[in-house]
Amino acid sequence: MITLRLGEKELKKLESVAKQEDKDRSAAARELLNDGYKFKLLVRYREGRVSLGRLSEGMDLTASEVLDLLGELGLPSALGYDDYLQGFANLDRARRKRR
Repeated sequence: MITLRLGEKELKKLESVAKQEDKDRSAAARELLNDGYKFKLLVRYREGRVSLGRLSEGMDLTASEVLDLLGELGLPSALGYDDYLQGFANLDRARRKRR
């Protein structure tokens, strides 16, 4: 648990989000904090400071889900389409070895 002191501007923004999302201020604050964390990760990824794996881990998504999200947001991926297909080929080979 943490106590946080907000200025008037921040409090108005929080209350606006809470009202729009039909949530209490605490739930809205947690959601905004989580969304802000994800945004920072995306910015760091775009700048080349975070790997796709670290981005996936931080966002609690699979690499495939992150690649889809990057596409939706119009952010370039460090992986090309050929890399993506190669990943599926590697997965297929690994599954065959298990049998």
